[in-house]
Amino acid sequence: MKTRSNNTKINQLICILRFGRRCPDNIEYAWLTYSAIGKLVKRSPAHVRRICLEFARAWKDQQDSYHLKTRQQLKQEQKKTWRRSNLDPQHLKFLQSESTLRSWSGHSLEDRRRFFHRQFPDKKLSKYYMRLAYREAGIKRRLISKGKKLHPEQESRILQEAKDAKIAVQKAQDDGYRLVYCDEFCTTLQTMPKFEWQMKNTSLKVDPREYHRKTIASVAAISSEKGAELILSFDKSINREKFISFLRKLRQCNPFVKLALFMDRLAVHRSNDVKEAADKYKILLIFNSSYSPDFNPIESAIGLAKLKIKRVRWNSLQNGEEIDLNEVIEKAFMEIERKKLQNYIRKS
Repeated sequence: MKTRSNNTKINQLICILRFGRRCPDNIEYAWLTYSAIGKLVKRSPAHVRRICLEFARAWKDQQDSYHLKTRQQLKQEQKKTWRRSNLDPQHLKFLQSESTLRSWSGHSLEDRRRFFHRQFPDKKLSKYYMRLAYREAGIKRRLISKGKKLHPEQESRILQEAKDAKIAVQKAQDDGYRLVYCDEFCTTLQTMPKFEWQMKNTSLKVDPREYHRKTIASVAAISSEKGAELILSFDKSINREKFISFLRKLRQCNPFVKLALFMDRLAVHRSNDVKEAADKYKILLIFNSSYSPDFNPIESAIGLAKLKIKRVRWNSLQNGEEIDLNEVIEKAFMEIERKKLQNYIRKS
């Protein structure tokens, strides 16, 4: 330890003798030569030169990082103060209003810049500053969601269904039922990834006939206690007989547990045959509100499972391997971690 500390002190002394102080403003200015310093500290000129060059390099890197940080801070300050020097509050209010966004929908930033200049001829605004004005108000290019527009009567009905479902779920939990979330999904010809890592100037082409298979419909269930409960796959679609067989299998997997099944309002789920089978197997049915898939946490689990299915299916196609798609679907769903499923259930 003493030797290391002594070497450190000698190195500091070398830099002081060479540059005059430890943090010089002009690193190129030297007081003494390498030979003179070497005689004073009893080191070779080559050793002195190496120590001085290392110090000079470290000092230069430190200065570069400092100036880079300073430039970034100035840029942030410019972003904060740009609107004071360029736009008035009325201009910002016009740019960030919902009516302006609606009237300019579908147009590029260049078009919007021209529209703004027509509205305010004495003001010119670049695309960069328009982007900053949007960013300040949290306006971004977001995905356009597709869905049905509901009438006020339908909205009130759906709201009442959501309240009834929440009350039913709370009552089932209070009565000691295990809450099981259920839903169906299909694996079709389109269940393939859209993007893949490729070599430069290449584009992968796939013949759909190479991976054409029949549509497989799966019905799955999850719970907070067990994670992935069960998944059954069938050809084509799910009808009443197939769903009743799913209820039977679910009861066989949980013979001594009070079960409450939370699912959507599919016609198969609300059929009399399914209700009679649920009474037979002592399974309480709870229906989700219409057009509300976000309330069912199994939707997130199904999305994760389909992502794995796409990867395995694409890999087998690229490597010329044959796979059993039913096994792949079951493995992808049942291997989802229990903690993830519990997080989906907690956030739903």
